[in-house]
Amino acid sequence: MYMDNRGYALVTVIAISLILNLIGMTILYLTKSRLEAMSSLADLNEARLKKYSMSNFVIFNILTSRHEPLGITFGEQGNVSHWNLYGEDIHPDDYTTVRITDCSALVSPLLQPRILARVLESLGEWSKGDIAHFVDELADWQDPDDLKRLNGAESFQYVAVGFPYTPRNGPIQTLDEIFLLKDFKRESFNILLSNLTYWTPGPLNPLLMSEQLLEAFLGNKKLAREIVRLRERSELTRSAFLELTGIPEESESLSFTPSGCFKVEIIVELERAKDRVEFVIERKESDIAPMRVLEWRE
Repeated sequence: MYMDNRGYALVTVIAISLILNLIGMTILYLTKSRLEAMSSLADLNEARLKKYSMSNFVIFNILTSRHEPLGITFGEQGNVSHWNLYGEDIHPDDYTTVRITDCSALVSPLLQPRILARVLESLGEWSKGDIAHFVDELADWQDPDDLKRLNGAESFQYVAVGFPYTPRNGPIQTLDEIFLLKDFKRESFNILLSNLTYWTPGPLNPLLMSEQLLEAFLGNKKLAREIVRLRERSELTRSAFLELTGIPEESESLSFTPSGCFKVEIIVELERAKDRVEFVIERKESDIAPMRVLEWRE
């Protein structure tokens, strides 16, 4: 009987020890989880602060720097920085990536649908029929009448297939609005978004275009690659571009100088957090402000 009690006591002690260990491990796990959550929250707050700080730094440099054909230059002698204006990654520090693109190097679906159609064609993912539908449906979406273009769609077509909306019958208000077009193929369009802008300053600037847009603009993949290589070596100039392409001169639709309107993307990545902001600013001094913020997305 004595031995049985000892065995029972041993089992009880082991069970209590296991329960205590389980409670301890649970407390340890919860404490660790909370510490990790607090660290993640701290990193997120730090990333957010760094994002806003970098936004101010970028805007200040855009407004006060010397603007050159391919980028901006700022700083004092011995500590000069050069930032490109064609969307290539800039790393001001170990955790931040900045991309600045002159809006004149981007395509506007609002004002340049035909150029955008050429870009879609060069990608090879859209058929000519798809592109024709896109161009005509975009035009029908924006015009004030109900007269359907050959490949377009007006209110009746949207209602007939069950859409809960009809065309705006006015200019699109954001780039995202083009996703509402009746036969729009969004999945293959996303790769183009970095080359699009709602805000366009007027003439296109091919010196600052991405290789993708250059290929569509020139209709020559090999030539587009050669121009990009020259730009990577900081050897691309207006005269070199004209000589290579055979384009005669600047025109009302073509320019080779920065426009003053810039699309900026800033990404901050820390160990446990990532934050991002994208905005468009216009460097246009007036009596009340040195610039305008045209768009801001976080």
